[in-house]
Amino acid sequence: MIDRLSCHRGVGRKGVILGTQSIVLLTIIALSQLDPVADIGLFFPLLLITAFASATQDIATDGYAVEHLPPQYQSGGNAIQSGAVAAGVLIGGSGTLFLYDIVGWQTAVLTAGVLSFAAVAVFLAIPEALGKREAEREQQKPGLRNFFSRPGAVAIFAFALIFRLPEGLIKALEQSFLVDAGLSLSMIGLISGGSAAAVGLMGAYVGMVVIKRLGLAQFFTALIVARTLIFALYGTAALYGMPYEALISLSMLNTFSRYIEIVGLFTAFMRVSSLSQAGTDFTILSSANLLVYMVGSLVTGIAAQALGYAFVFWLACALSIVTGAIALVLLAKSQIGQVAPTEDPNTAQVPTTS
Repeated sequence: MIDRLSCHRGVGRKGVILGTQSIVLLTIIALSQLDPVADIGLFFPLLLITAFASATQDIATDGYAVEHLPPQYQSGGNAIQSGAVAAGVLIGGSGTLFLYDIVGWQTAVLTAGVLSFAAVAVFLAIPEALGKREAEREQQKPGLRNFFSRPGAVAIFAFALIFRLPEGLIKALEQSFLVDAGLSLSMIGLISGGSAAAVGLMGAYVGMVVIKRLGLAQFFTALIVARTLIFALYGTAALYGMPYEALISLSMLNTFSRYIEIVGLFTAFMRVSSLSQAGTDFTILSSANLLVYMVGSLVTGIAAQALGYAFVFWLACALSIVTGAIALVLLAKSQIGQVAPTEDPNTAQVPTTS
């Protein structure tokens, strides 16, 4: 629906982004006028509206990025996007809490809203036609069937589904594991807040450099090996313990690899997204990617309570090897590298050899 709406003259991607971000701003203003304790019953529906509008904006934003970033610039664009997530954690998360202690709830929340809208206001000043890549020929209306009917689409969808499953097992338990290991809540907050954002910025840059030098296939091979070793270290820590300094370093290393991973995944998703329905294709893959990650996060708490941290961490290590091997096969079958940089995957004639 967002792709179809964006095709209308006078609306475009920018029109959708402006409309959804306006909803976000209005809900933030409403939240700033409420008492977090006395009006808690109103918070949930307002936050649902905010989340829905933000997710809808993501569709248009990702579609815009696909349409304006040719393959040679996609890793750099996704490094910026991943780095912006890290900056958002620092500014919107830790920064807002710091501001709350100084000026109180209302001003802190309003400041966050103004900053989020100001970033979009800068984007709105750029003509949408500037640098936009157009599909080679007119296609039928954007739809889910169009994505799955293309060569390699099922393979990249399966790749998106399984790749982050083992990571979900680790991430869901990481903070509780650190608490049980004896780290203070303030230390864990520092690790997951400002320090994680700084590490994430570095990870985003490293991800871009590695993709440009090695290509996607070798990038994901190296990433699977690296994350498997990290998961094995978590398993070792759960069995034998580690000094606090080593646990902190391990957590930061895991965050570092996760931000590297995001750059690679988003670049892969962009490579197979059609210019005819860029928002649809990218959203299908990113949603599949997050779905299984969240499923892993949901079941891991039950498994850890019944079988312990070590079992779950070593299970994640084993799954990383198995799903990683399958993912590399699926990546090869998706034919990402077989589409020329100037072609639309919807119209390209895929060669029989790579």
